[in-house]
Amino acid sequence: MAYASSEPEFLYYVLLPHPTEPRLWIVADQDGWSLPRWQTTTQHFWQTTNYVNTTMEALFGVAVTTLRCVSLLDDAATRQSTRVYELELHSPAGALPPGGRWIDYQELAKLRWSRSELRPVLETWFAEAAASVPAIRRPWARRGWFSSASSWIVSHGEQLGLERTAPIEQLRSWERSCVLRIPTTGGDLYFKALPAIFAHELEVLETLAGQHPDNFVQLPAVENDRHWMLMADMHGPSLDRIEQLDVWEQALARLAHIQIVTATQVDHFIALGCPDLRLDKLRAHIDPFFAALEMYPGLSTEDIATLRAAAPRLKDRCSGLATYRIPAALEHGDLGPSNIVISNGIPIYFDWSDASITHPFFSLPLLFDDSPAALMVRPQQNQRLRAAYLDPWQVYEPMERLEQALELAEQLAPVHHALLYHVMILPNMEARWEMVNMVAHYLRMLLHV
Repeated sequence: MAYASSEPEFLYYVLLPHPTEPRLWIVADQDGWSLPRWQTTTQHFWQTTNYVNTTMEALFGVAVTTLRCVSLLDDAATRQSTRVYELELHSPAGALPPGGRWIDYQELAKLRWSRSELRPVLETWFAEAAASVPAIRRPWARRGWFSSASSWIVSHGEQLGLERTAPIEQLRSWERSCVLRIPTTGGDLYFKALPAIFAHELEVLETLAGQHPDNFVQLPAVENDRHWMLMADMHGPSLDRIEQLDVWEQALARLAHIQIVTATQVDHFIALGCPDLRLDKLRAHIDPFFAALEMYPGLSTEDIATLRAAAPRLKDRCSGLATYRIPAALEHGDLGPSNIVISNGIPIYFDWSDASITHPFFSLPLLFDDSPAALMVRPQQNQRLRAAYLDPWQVYEPMERLEQALELAEQLAPVHHALLYHVMILPNMEARWEMVNMVAHYLRMLLHV
């Protein structure tokens, strides 16, 4: 009898294209031929690309960047995760070590493969190479993009009087963004490229940093047309690494003050491209959204039936929440504590890709959901955090009514966050598998509210 390993295993395969020809590099395996591969028990987020790139250099002696994760298959029974990545080779084609060869499509069918499940991946890659990549493919998932971005970074670094002290490092690449780190004589800079659906993040950050310079990352250089930004290092731990309650209280109170300012600028943020999901629009979306739930994995038939039965109650709660005098404002969309950095005691709020105009209290449940357990053990700690956030909002309502409004918002927040994926994010993704489970994730939160 075969037993699952005591710890998970991660099996990596890479598609390594020839720099100028429609060919792939493959390696000899004991059972035939294979894509270059390795195995590890160390877990890395699948979006993490610096691990893939440095491993390729260590194993095969070549410089690469990661274009995209082509597929990800997790097998719970064997506790094995199989990941396939497409790379771009920056070393000469002849720099690869012995034991491998370049093949074209005609050779594909003639070879014996050690893993037959790789054949569809190879077939798809060669079919695309013979035609063209889909128009929806992110720019950073195309060969040549990294070189262009690097030239832009170097040029702007020189204008800032900074010199690189090490090669540009690719940290993360997926459909949501590509993030690079640039070590310089003035400290690390970070580069972020955004897809068109999140282009508003750049101008949202510029607006917020202009109004609250201590609380938002500074952008030494931007290019709006290509949705690129160069960011200064934030220098500090993220909030999820901090257990001091007073630090959390200060971060929540400051967030509330900032949102109160944005409540006077709703039209401006909508003009920048932030989705308008105010309560009347959220209410109108519930029925058509819930009618389409079968398209999302992770929800059982029973879950879907329960959600649809709850739709009238949820719409009533939208109407009820609208009776409070709390204005619509900028809502972060992904306000986990890892997206708040504490720099010299001051909170910096970043990663505003999912920002929208809606009820501001929808930010808070995500923050609590990812809070360190030590902060959530005692009810009085939770109450202190809620009070710290609500106190600035007393310009609109007394605390008792604010607490009532927050309770309603906590019940509706999962619908809002799931809806954002349904109407905006997933329809604009090529690899929907990257984020499609987020809908079920949020709606399962609703089932337990």
